[in-house]
Amino acid sequence: MSESILRVEDLKIHFPLKASFDDTIHRRAAKTVKAVDGVSFEIRKGETLALVGESGCGKTTIGKALVRLNTPTGGQILYKDVDIFKQDRKAYSKQVQYIFQDPYSSLNPQMSVMDIVRRPLDIFDLYPRQQREKRALQLLDMVGIASNQVYRYPHEFSGGQRQRISIARALAVEPEMLVADEPTSALDVSIQCQVLDLLGDLRKELNLTMLFISHDLGVVNYISDYVVIMYLGHIIERGKTKEVFKNPMHPYSKALLAALPVRGATKHERTIRLEGYIPSPINPPSGCLLHPRCPYAQQCCKDTVPEMIRLGDGHSVGCLFAEKQNFEARNIIL
Repeated sequence: MSESILRVEDLKIHFPLKASFDDTIHRRAAKTVKAVDGVSFEIRKGETLALVGESGCGKTTIGKALVRLNTPTGGQILYKDVDIFKQDRKAYSKQVQYIFQDPYSSLNPQMSVMDIVRRPLDIFDLYPRQQREKRALQLLDMVGIASNQVYRYPHEFSGGQRQRISIARALAVEPEMLVADEPTSALDVSIQCQVLDLLGDLRKELNLTMLFISHDLGVVNYISDYVVIMYLGHIIERGKTKEVFKNPMHPYSKALLAALPVRGATKHERTIRLEGYIPSPINPPSGCLLHPRCPYAQQCCKDTVPEMIRLGDGHSVGCLFAEKQNFEARNIIL
């Protein structure tokens, strides 16, 4: 077992809302969005862990907290056993870099690609000044950007090329860990494969650790070693990717995997469907957060908050009936 490089312990990130006029008149307390509410996991050196869930589940909020773009309300984020908010910000930023979801908005449109990739070398004072352009060329070549394109501007590149430039910029400071926030969601399928292969090759070549944030289960199955499935700011299942995909134990995990299209099928029939929509994190349901949508919910699910149950080999799930395995295969019509 490799050493744990990053640990998240009981992380809570709440965002207070401005009190409305009606709340002010009636002196009601201001409401709070509980974006992340008690999340714990760890990432070992050299591994890729994927955060998965519907939009609004809190996965990007966690990713931004790992690079100090969000401040926790409670809990800790430990990098090499030291709280990241007690470390020198510049030194920590050199170790952990972020790849944003939208490669166009994350690149300065007024800077050439060469300047974008060379800029981190200037900020962190890496390499002699006369060698920084050469190093930037090496990084761009590593991600597949030709030397005759490096003085162009971001708008002159395709989406896939811009994401490659973002990856080169993140690698410029030689980090130990990357936080990749849905880096392929805005790309065509063929380009997605190229970027995923690139990340996989770089991970092996540079021994990178990665937190990969995505809602695309096919992508997660392709690139990650471990997976954490989130729902409404909480972890509901986690384990080795192959194990969770082969034997999902939580109804939410089952529903996500059942939503994947089946190759060769003329009609997609899900074995399990969730009713309605994800509740508001301002006023989450009592008990199990999934019970308003779960086809298997019983009264105890409304009253009892399920704890994470260990099922062996690192696989754990937060469901009252996970051990009993009494879920019936049936179709639920929305």
